[in-house]
Amino acid sequence: MGWIQKTWDGPFKTPPQQPVTVGWALLKLFETLWRLLLIVLLLIAALALYVWYAERNPLSSQISIGLSPAPSDCTAKGLPILAHIQNKSDKVIGETDLQFRVYPQGISKDVAYLGAYQELHNILKPGEALDWCFPAPQVEEGSTGPYTIAVSVSSAEELPKGVPVTSLPQLTQPSIVQPPSR
Repeated sequence: MGWIQKTWDGPFKTPPQQPVTVGWALLKLFETLWRLLLIVLLLIAALALYVWYAERNPLSSQISIGLSPAPSDCTAKGLPILAHIQNKSDKVIGETDLQFRVYPQGISKDVAYLGAYQELHNILKPGEALDWCFPAPQVEEGSTGPYTIAVSVSSAEELPKGVPVTSLPQLTQPSIVQPPSR
């Protein structure tokens, strides 16, 4: 407890004094400013800890995902990427956000700009797997293939407690929305 008191008092701690002098008043002012600075630093640290904790999403690390070329029924709809998604957690997942990255051969810069982020609203029970077809992300103008496509789970949300999983219908494959051309 001694180091906490010494930190709180800071280098400007002054004993009471009578009569009050200008120097003593300045030291009291600095003592007060020191304590305000400590409070602000503690608040910033608490906020940073909260943001760090809120941004962590352990569910996303418990979802495995693999890519392969889509079967003909998907490619006929313009969905050339098949993702195999598996929930390896012990929670029911209600939403999964995926991030697709596209790399030209021999280049480490991601050139995907439209369609790189996809949301999946299918419910995945613990241990359940799902195959889902996705459109290929559009690439930046001027980039040339062949390309390597990678995907990661950017976030996953647990289905709220109390929602009956058995009565929720599974969504069908989404329709293709063509982004505007440049």
